[in-house]
Amino acid sequence: MAHDNANTEYDACDLVNCWLDENIASTGWRELSRIHDRELRKLVAGYETDHLLISISAWTQGNCLDIDVLDKPTRTVTMLCVGACAERNEILARLNSLLAQIKNRDPG
Repeated sequence: MAHDNANTEYDACDLVNCWLDENIASTGWRELSRIHDRELRKLVAGYETDHLLISISAWTQGNCLDIDVLDKPTRTVTMLCVGACAERNEILARLNSLLAQIKNRDPG
């Protein structure tokens, strides 16, 4: 597990799963799937809006977080972020940035 600035360990999958539990209901996104496989140490979640498909993937190994967005009308895929996060706050910043970016692209 990685350590944040306070030297406390964190697991990207657990952190993302908790963030999803706390934030997704207020977005209006439809959850298509969410699989948190503790054995494989991986979390994969999919969401949909009227115009977008959102894929969120996290791995405990390396505390990685990838977020991809597919614009359904144009079929354009944008990788909003990819790779390891050195600390807990980086994961949270990526997820919070996702909310703002989706609101700007698909105000619903």
